[in-house]
Amino acid sequence: MTPARLVALALVPLVVACGASSSATRSANLAIDPLAPSDLLPNDLDFVVRIDVRRLRNEPVFDDALNRLANASGSGMMKWVLPVLEPSRAVFVGGRLMEDGFHGDGVVAIETSGVGGSEPLGVDPSFRHIAGTPKHVEIFERTTDLRDEAALEVVLAGGGIVLATAAEADAVLRVARSGPDADRLDPPARGLASFAGRVRPTAPAIMSARAASTTPERGAAFLREIGRGLARYTGSIEGGDALHIEAELFYTSADVAAEAAASIRSLVGRLGQSPGALQSLADSMKLGRDSEVVRLHATVSFAVLSYLH
Repeated sequence: MTPARLVALALVPLVVACGASSSATRSANLAIDPLAPSDLLPNDLDFVVRIDVRRLRNEPVFDDALNRLANASGSGMMKWVLPVLEPSRAVFVGGRLMEDGFHGDGVVAIETSGVGGSEPLGVDPSFRHIAGTPKHVEIFERTTDLRDEAALEVVLAGGGIVLATAAEADAVLRVARSGPDADRLDPPARGLASFAGRVRPTAPAIMSARAASTTPERGAAFLREIGRGLARYTGSIEGGDALHIEAELFYTSADVAAEAAASIRSLVGRLGQSPGALQSLADSMKLGRDSEVVRLHATVSFAVLSYLH
């Protein structure tokens, strides 16, 4: 396996670290006033990424990224998000992982500059308003056969929009009715982007069987090594002249954390033998371990990113 492919595999846990709707009767019982759109993220999500859109607008890559999203969003939730993405402050994207990967089940929470009214924003007329909801929220639903499309929209009078796919609509309505989940994923509010995720005890290893079948053996072994005993992770990505990534990986024991740290050090050693940008990446990596927690910092130049395409 080439060092470039190993870099791509190593970044997976860091930048991760990318049914029927509920009834109007249950929606009418909503009584909790959420403090922010992200409060409506339920605790059944496996990962949440926070994007600081207000800061990202000042980055040269923002317009290009927005154009790429527009060109690629013919279906799925992004086509509902794009109309309100540019004027937003921050966007939270949360999802659930199945055994064979991510299939679009998730929630998008958008912090805006202040919205309200009785009409859905950025949504087509197929969404229907649900009567009888509290004054601080407006609820809209639609029926869709597509798994990755929005089936529910919540508009918060204080400023914010929450979109959920059909599989997550019930969970979002439950949170809106009962209040925020104390154990929900909450990425740190720092950097251009931040992330938080968990690996459930009943979930497969960090790489699915489908991915393993198409991943070179050496890379698959590396992902298995750093994924063994991984319970959760969190981190952030800062911009500027390069991408500055900080991550904390939380393992179930100090022993498995030590094994994961050894695997990462081995990768860094191999990258250090490569010329140019990959060697620079290896030189930038700082790795530490405190009992069951592995901490990593890396500076990923834009030249390195070109290897990953």
